[in-house]
Amino acid sequence: MAHLFPTTSGPNDPSGPQLSPEQWNYALFQFLSQSQTMNPPPMQLPTPPASASSQLVLDPMLATQSKQSTESRLEALEQEITRLKAEKRATEDDSENAPEKKRRKRKQKTSPYVLKLSAGLSEEQIKVRKLLMQKVKNEGKRITGRLSDSDSDSDDGDDESDPPSSQATHTMLRYNFAATVTHADNIKVFDRIADLVWTEQHDPASSTYSLGHPNVSFTREDLIEFAKTNFRSWKSKWKGERYPEVRRKQEKAAQKDRQVLRRKELKANRLKAVPDFKQKFKRDPIC
Repeated sequence: MAHLFPTTSGPNDPSGPQLSPEQWNYALFQFLSQSQTMNPPPMQLPTPPASASSQLVLDPMLATQSKQSTESRLEALEQEITRLKAEKRATEDDSENAPEKKRRKRKQKTSPYVLKLSAGLSEEQIKVRKLLMQKVKNEGKRITGRLSDSDSDSDDGDDESDPPSSQATHTMLRYNFAATVTHADNIKVFDRIADLVWTEQHDPASSTYSLGHPNVSFTREDLIEFAKTNFRSWKSKWKGERYPEVRRKQEKAAQKDRQVLRRKELKANRLKAVPDFKQKFKRDPIC
């Protein structure tokens, strides 16, 4: 096999460094020192001493006592569980045999109104309600100067935009139509109206009582609600007089209401004419 590299150096190869024997020995010593530092020999760990548990010797008497103590504790726990179960069963039996407790009914708050709504009222209550609404309406006109004392019993003149009457001598109150029913000025008027009507009509034995049904009761809050209803109606007309857009909507709604009322009136008249039609033409017009 031919050698890939020559075993001897040629004449053109560079010559190595010329070292003396002492230098060669020093270089060899350095090489061996570095080799031992980079690859140290494995360390031998010391043998651990024997564990303390392996050196201890348990006393047989202690082991027996520990076992007996554990068994006694378990037995005591079982007895306690049995006692608690028995008490629970006894409590359940007592609760089943005990009479049922009646639930307390919540007391419903008494409504401050009696005649506020017409639904569910008797015929006498409806009559009194109409009279009170008219009195509240007239009193509201009178104290705001829109109705004189001589016209207080009339039902016409529902124009709240009329100027205050010059004949009124008492202190005038004013509605604030730009505000709501909760405004202080309007509440003041409502209270004044309610006080006047209540003073005149709440006592049937009073000389000013004129409702005709003394057994029908009402409250001051009913009168205030009637006054608020009148205020809302008058405010709607007040807005229609000042805002053209509102007036057009109100006129359109009023026309629609008239049409609905007219249709209802025609239907009622036709139903009334059915018996006469049957008698005259001997047939049912509905068929």
